[in-house]
Amino acid sequence: MMTPSTRFAPKATPFPFGSDIYSNDFRTNVSADSRSQHHERFYLTSKDFGSAIFEVGGRLYNVHTYFFIHESKVFKAMFDFPACPGKPQDGVSDDKPIHIPEVTCAEFEALLEFFYDGMFSPHGLKFIEKKPRELEIPSHTHTSPTSVQNQEVKARMYNLLSISLRFGFDRITKEIVKAIDSQGASMDPAQKVIIALKHDVLKHWVQPAFTEIVTRPSSLTCEDIKRLGPKRSAVICKWREENGSGRNANMSTFGGGSFGLKDINGNVKIPNEFYGE
Repeated sequence: MMTPSTRFAPKATPFPFGSDIYSNDFRTNVSADSRSQHHERFYLTSKDFGSAIFEVGGRLYNVHTYFFIHESKVFKAMFDFPACPGKPQDGVSDDKPIHIPEVTCAEFEALLEFFYDGMFSPHGLKFIEKKPRELEIPSHTHTSPTSVQNQEVKARMYNLLSISLRFGFDRITKEIVKAIDSQGASMDPAQKVIIALKHDVLKHWVQPAFTEIVTRPSSLTCEDIKRLGPKRSAVICKWREENGSGRNANMSTFGGGSFGLKDINGNVKIPNEFYGE
């Protein structure tokens, strides 16, 4: 959580949902050097609807604060924080934006895309699977546009989940978790394990993701080991050594190896040492 030192911006007022107000007010062509930090889409030219300027990763975003206040308990507390007498408010100018630390541009933009493209859409999170931009794929590769689009969808879902969890967007978190659950293995299992261990609302992901990692034919990748850390990676390697992997994995619900026992749902029993850092 962030503890603000000043009141960031005036409270937002509701605006007409479902209208074309978003696209008409957003700046689409920015060429002036003084505006080089402005996001090409998410920078409102009008400030009549309770907007604030945010800075993420060196980019400036001028967007409506209504969503942040009404969807996030963290941002609501920030905007409710009283201003310090004699000090300018954060978020009212490019020179003094609201700085959001430890958030990537991809995460923040996934959140804004949900606000403006998916939040009030009858299709909900279908906005995540929108038609991707024109992709330049080298002719000598075997990567298909569909494969690239699937990777983008996964990245967009993870970015939205990551920021919604950290800043208390509870309703969005529930929606994205439901979407990921319905799509099965739409996220990398190592990625799911790490994020699930940090948040109680995702605890149900840990065991299936662990099972997928230890029973799949492929071994841990360098990226997996980086995400999981040496201790958890060692636990996984030990399981695979004692129980096999892929088609050779011990599928018995009655044991196999020192901790190969599975539950009635076919999930591997996770050794206690896996939960340590």
